[in-house]
Amino acid sequence: MRWKLTFVLLLLNAAAFAYLYYLDNREDPRAAQAADTSLVLPESSDIVGITVTSRGEDGQDQVRSLKKDDRTGWQIDQPVKWPANENAVQKILDQLRFLEKETRIPLSDIEKHGQGLADFGLDPAKFELILTARDGEKTKLEIGSPTQMGNRLYIMAPGGKEVLVVGDELLGSIAAPLSELRNQRIFDVPVFELESLSVQSQAQRIRLVKGADGWSFETPVPAKADDQLVQNTLALIVGQRVVRLIPTGQISPELAGLTTPSLRVTLGGNNRRQTLLLGGEVPNLPENTPPQYYARLENGGDDTTIFTVNQKPFEHLTRAQEELRERRILRFDPAKVTALEINRAGKTLTLQRLEARSADEPPAWQSVAKGANGGPVKTEAASTSLVDALITELHKLEVVAFVSDAPAPSDLEAWGLTDPVAKVTIKASQDWTLLLGNNISASNETNPPHWANPRNLYAKTADKASVYAVDLGILGAMRADALAYRSRTLTSLPKDARVESIKITDLEANKVLFEQSIKTDSQTWPTALADDNVDRAEILTIVDTLKDFHVKEYLMPEFKELPNLPWRYRLDADIIIPGGDGSSEKRSYSFTIRDGIRQVGGSPQQKVTFLLTSDLIDALFPLTLGKNPPGAPRSPEEVLDAPVDATKNQPAPATPSQ
Repeated sequence: MRWKLTFVLLLLNAAAFAYLYYLDNREDPRAAQAADTSLVLPESSDIVGITVTSRGEDGQDQVRSLKKDDRTGWQIDQPVKWPANENAVQKILDQLRFLEKETRIPLSDIEKHGQGLADFGLDPAKFELILTARDGEKTKLEIGSPTQMGNRLYIMAPGGKEVLVVGDELLGSIAAPLSELRNQRIFDVPVFELESLSVQSQAQRIRLVKGADGWSFETPVPAKADDQLVQNTLALIVGQRVVRLIPTGQISPELAGLTTPSLRVTLGGNNRRQTLLLGGEVPNLPENTPPQYYARLENGGDDTTIFTVNQKPFEHLTRAQEELRERRILRFDPAKVTALEINRAGKTLTLQRLEARSADEPPAWQSVAKGANGGPVKTEAASTSLVDALITELHKLEVVAFVSDAPAPSDLEAWGLTDPVAKVTIKASQDWTLLLGNNISASNETNPPHWANPRNLYAKTADKASVYAVDLGILGAMRADALAYRSRTLTSLPKDARVESIKITDLEANKVLFEQSIKTDSQTWPTALADDNVDRAEILTIVDTLKDFHVKEYLMPEFKELPNLPWRYRLDADIIIPGGDGSSEKRSYSFTIRDGIRQVGGSPQQKVTFLLTSDLIDALFPLTLGKNPPGAPRSPEEVLDAPVDATKNQPAPATPSQ
C-alpha cells in the first residue's frame, strides 16, 4: 500500500513541474499586445544620424542635425558643429524605441469622415524626424499637432498609411533648446590625465609640465610650481562651460579676434591635447552679465564653431608665472636636517644634531660658535625646541613677491646679495643655502610695487639666479649667537631637592624686603605659609621657580649690569640637594627694577644675564615694589620741576605726599 502512495506522489510532482515549465515558457500576452500597439525601433538598430526639421509659421525651416562618430561619439552638425550631450541623444533614441501608440487611425477612415491630414497638423507636419541607420536605411517620422485632450500627439507612422496618437514626451526631447542638446563642457580631457599646461599670450609663453617631483615651469624660467594651485587651476579650466554657441556665419573669426587670439590655452595628456583660443571681449552684453570672451577650439579648420566663455576664470592665467609658482623657497625635509650654519654680522654659528644612542632617544642638538679672530671654539648644548622652531621658520618661509629671475650683477650688489646681511646653510639630503640682503626701499621708485617696503628683504638661494622679496621676520629668527638657542631652562633641581630659605634684598636701600625659612624635615612651603598671607601665591611661585628656573631670553653670556640699568634686588636661597652631606647649597640671582612688562635678571653662578618670565615678574612685584613703592609727586608741575639726578640722568624721586 505504501508503494502506491509513493507512486501517486511522484505523479503529482511531475504534473506540478510540467505546469510550472509551461507557465515560464509560454508567450506573454502583454508582450504580444505591446508588439501590436507600439511603434518600436528594433532593439538592435544602430542609428548613426538624427535630423529634426521644424517648420516655423513664417515658412522658414530650422534644421537640427546630429551625427555619430565612432571615435568622438555624437556630434551636432547643424546649426553648429559641437559635441552633443550623449544623455540627451540617448533619451531621444530610448523614447523612439519604446514609443507606444494608443490609437491608430487609418488614412481611409480620415477621408471617409471628410477630414484631411491638415486637421491633424500633418500637412505640412510641424516636425519631421529622419533617423539614419548604419546601413544607410532611413526612417521618417512626421509629428503633427497635440490632441484636444492634451498630453498626446498626432504622428504619421512610417510608411504614411495611418495616423497614430502617442504621448508627447518625444516632442519635448527633439524640440529641446540647443543649450540642452549640446555638451556643456569645452575640454574633454579629465584632470587626472593632464600632464602639461601651456598659456601663450601676445607677450609671453608659459608652459608647465608634470614630472616625478610634481608640476614645474619649463618656460619662461625653470622653476618649481605649487602642485595644489596647479591642480586647482586645471580643475577650474576643465570645468568651464560654454555660455553661448554662435551659429556658423553669424560672426567671422576676424571680428571675434580669433585670427590673432589674445590667449591660447593648451591642455595635454595621454597622447592627446586640446587648445582653446580666446579672442576679443563680447560687446553689448545685458546689464549685470559677467564679461565674456569670444572663443573657439583649435582644430586646424576655419569652420570651427565660435562660442563665448566667461572672462574671469581665464584672467589669472596671464599671471600664472607668479600665481602658480611654488612660494616656499627651501624645500627640504625638516626630519632630515643634520646641521645649520648661520653667518651674520661677522659671526658664525653651527647647530649640529647629535647622534642618538638608541632609536627611542629624542633628538639632541649642540651649538658650535667660532671664536672671533681665530679665538677658541665654544661648544654647548642647544635647545631642541628652539632649533626645531628655527627649522620650521626656514621650512615655511614663503616668497612675498618674485623680484627678478635674471638679475644683473649690479642689481645683486645694490640689493645686498653679493655680501649678504645674513646667510644660512641647511644640511639635509641636499644642502640649501639662503642669502638675505637689504631692506627693500621704495624711495627711488616712481610707482613702487606693493612689496617695496622696509618690512621686506631681498633674498635668494645660492644655486638659483632668482631674487625674491621675503618678510623681515626671518632675519629675527636667524641669530649667530649661541645664547639664542641655549635651553631656556637655566637650572633644574632634582625632584627631591628642597628650598630651605628665601631672602629678597633691596640693594639700593640695603634693606631686606622679605625673608623666610622652613624646617625641611617637618614642613613644606604650602603648610608653612599661613592661608591668610597676602603674598602666599607669589612666594610659592618663587619656590617653584628656584626648583626649575626658566628665562624668557638670554641677553649676555656673562653676569653684568646693563648700561643705566643697575641691579636693584637680589634673591638668595638655601637649597638642600638629596644625596649630599645634608648641608645647604646657596643660590643667588640679581634683578633690575621692573620696566613695564620687562625685567632683567642675572646669575653669577651661571655667568649669564637674561630677561625674566612674566610669571616671575608678577611674583616679585608685590615683594619688591609693592613693599617699597616710589614716592608719588603732588602735581604734574612737580614732575616737570623735579631736580635731575645726574648719575642716572633721571628726575630725582619726589618726596612722598603727607
